[in-house]
Amino acid sequence: MAAPHGAAPHGSAPAGLPQVPTSADSLAAATPPTWLLFLAGALALVAGIVALIVANPIVAIICWLIAGPVAIGLLAWFVIKDTFARSSGLYAAPGWVKPLHTVAIVVSLICILAPAWRIADWVGHL
Repeated sequence: MAAPHGAAPHGSAPAGLPQVPTSADSLAAATPPTWLLFLAGALALVAGIVALIVANPIVAIICWLIAGPVAIGLLAWFVIKDTFARSSGLYAAPGWVKPLHTVAIVVSLICILAPAWRIADWVGHL
């Protein structure tokens, strides 16, 4: 069935007006960006392990940057994106997201210590 003259077809809005979501669109639940938590934890863990294995001050500085500002920045980005998802009309998060967030923070903070120790050891021997 064709739309009456001047009326927009079903599911679309006239030019210049916002699109009205269909019922299928409005029922999609927003979810937390858990991939950021996994990425932050993995980067911090790898940086901490590399800093313990390789006794080079340049490598330790790079590992500190990865385990510190990069991993913490990813955690901050997770919080921003998760807050945005929570502000949507419908939000669904698995129960393991909050503990994973805490684990990622703790892993990042612990893994910052390994390269910091290597850097401090290097500076102490100058």
